[in-house]
Amino acid sequence: MQSSLQDTLSLYTQEYLNGVSHLLTFTDEQIKSIVEIANTILKSEGVTFRHARDFEAAEKLIFHEKLRQILFSPSSPWTPNIDRLFLTERQQLIFSAFRGTSPSLNKLFSDEKLVPSIMTQQDEGVFSEVRELLQKIFIDIQLQLTEKPLTMESEHIHMEMIIGDFLALFPFLNPPHDSQINIPIRIGNPKQWSLISYAVETIFLTPSWMGSPVTAYGLTPVDKNNHAPPLLLFKGTTYPSDKGFGLSLLTDLNPFGSIGASVYALGKEKIQLWFEKNKDLPKAILIGKSLGGMLCDLSVIDFADQIDMVLTYGTPGFSFGDLQRFYSRFEQAVREGTHFPQIHSFCQKNDLAPFCDFSAERGIHYYQVIGSVMRHGVLAHADMYSAHVQSLILKFDPTQKSYKILRIALTALRKSISLILFPFIFYIHMICVGTKQVRNQMTKKHTAESRL
Repeated sequence: MQSSLQDTLSLYTQEYLNGVSHLLTFTDEQIKSIVEIANTILKSEGVTFRHARDFEAAEKLIFHEKLRQILFSPSSPWTPNIDRLFLTERQQLIFSAFRGTSPSLNKLFSDEKLVPSIMTQQDEGVFSEVRELLQKIFIDIQLQLTEKPLTMESEHIHMEMIIGDFLALFPFLNPPHDSQINIPIRIGNPKQWSLISYAVETIFLTPSWMGSPVTAYGLTPVDKNNHAPPLLLFKGTTYPSDKGFGLSLLTDLNPFGSIGASVYALGKEKIQLWFEKNKDLPKAILIGKSLGGMLCDLSVIDFADQIDMVLTYGTPGFSFGDLQRFYSRFEQAVREGTHFPQIHSFCQKNDLAPFCDFSAERGIHYYQVIGSVMRHGVLAHADMYSAHVQSLILKFDPTQKSYKILRIALTALRKSISLILFPFIFYIHMICVGTKQVRNQMTKKHTAESRL
């Protein structure tokens, strides 16, 4: 796009945003991202602006109308009260990363326990401290919702996105089985925000003989009479020191199906048992990031009638076969007038994962999230734009023709890499599993002999 045209569109975008709220301040990068999405949609509809001189009053009106259509929520409804959070030094470090004001790498690496807990050996004290931080954040959010109630549905969805993003992080922190956490949830009719106490249940999706298991977490309201929904949290591709690291890599690299399909097939019975256990409660909410989001979407195909809402983050698309199964389930619900869950899929700007495989043209609401700072590469996938100081949500359609070449290229690249790496990682994983089993047997034998 020519610089003069870019400047003109940016000026009109800033003008429109000022009309929405003169209190908001947007960075040049945020403005550029909004212009890019609006212009992409207009091009797909046959409207092309080649020069700044193309803009007359009618063209400006067309552009502003498109901005109105795509701008779902222009600002974050969460303004944390730092004074009442009472953060430890490590929590302050992590909280600044959540807010998009990331500390330097030197400062991160200066924490003697944080990085080693992710890469080599977990330190329960570190994870406990981060879980405590999430609890403080949830309480702060609920207090703010009580002090300053939200008025628009888009604000409520924006807040659900923020809470869901933190909950998508929760499984990576290995919460203890039977522990509890308080979470702001919209319940009742009409829906109102309430702080609900949940009990945590660990769900092992893969059998023990396959090695360190992939886990999910079922959260059930402690008080079954408050009409709060149960929550099912799926973990995404995890880090080297965590349970299920090898198997999460393998299911990511499966070249013959959807990302996560193999783990879902192994854990489907466990997931079904969890739904049956909670059948007397309101319909569930499913939450997951990346691989975890794909496990949510696959669950919808089989358990749509037991799910109220799905929140996914940076989630790749379906394989062609699974996409047809998803369409069939969605169209059946439409045809018969039966329940189908609301599925909200949030894609962060510059994250390429959602362009792998096939996104659904119907049945899923897609949004692009723009943060205070835009990351690139892996960081664009791993960051949490929703928690940034200034995050905004745009309506988004990843199935547009303008993304076709990108989608074909990334899907082909994923499958090519998977065909090469899958056998190698599978071989290494099975050697590690076998070695561990032999070591455990020798330890048991030695212990038994020492007792004689």
